[in-house]
Amino acid sequence: MATTKKTELDSDESLASEPLTGRNVDAVMQFILDRIRTGEYAQGQPLVARDIARRVGVSVAPVREALHRLWGEGIVEFHSNRSARVRRLSRDDVLHASEVWEVHGGLMARLAAERIKIDDNAERVRAASAAMVDRRRRLDPASYFHALMKYQDVLAEIGGNPYVMAVKKRLHTEFWTPASVLYIPDAAWTEYLDSFVRVNTAILEGEPQEAESEYRRHVRFARSLLRRHLPKDLHLLVEPPVVSPAKRNGRSRRASQAR
Repeated sequence: MATTKKTELDSDESLASEPLTGRNVDAVMQFILDRIRTGEYAQGQPLVARDIARRVGVSVAPVREALHRLWGEGIVEFHSNRSARVRRLSRDDVLHASEVWEVHGGLMARLAAERIKIDDNAERVRAASAAMVDRRRRLDPASYFHALMKYQDVLAEIGGNPYVMAVKKRLHTEFWTPASVLYIPDAAWTEYLDSFVRVNTAILEGEPQEAESEYRRHVRFARSLLRRHLPKDLHLLVEPPVVSPAKRNGRSRRASQAR
């Protein structure tokens, strides 16, 4: 399991004596989601309330409330012995989430294109997209995933619609997107990135309809790859969602053998 840097939440002793509040619950939820994003909390991993409370610096009550909220959002599952675990995704979970993301991501791209010439929006998009391409060239899935999340955040932010970012957070792309990244075959990455470049070009040229169309086409292309390459027993895999290139290649071989 990866080590975690000590954060302000880990050391904020003032939270420990506070009652159950929205602030505490939100802090715990963010703590858990951040560790799912980094791969520290893998799918199927137990979430022990007392351990999380100690690390965040709160009582057990807000942790339990946070776990129940994350259960309601499809991130956590409870077992018969009342223990909580990070939910294990199925193949259909990833594909269904991708269908929703096609619509929402397309809207983000359209709104970003409409406001691309305001302030430094164009530079922010260029920087975020360049980071994605750079991380992919390094063959580093973990870094690419984080760059992709940053790019999506930039589009949502410059679009100027606060509900777009709110919905994005509720979709929890950090939860299911890693599976998408890991199972895109190496031979398809050139076409995948070419598709992304068309999205980015339309946004930077300030073409809202083209940006939305290209983004949705990009997601459909990625989903077509996932339909062919996601293993049927995806929900049985318990490795962290973000792994090294060596592990990724090993997993791909195992998935191919299973098929």
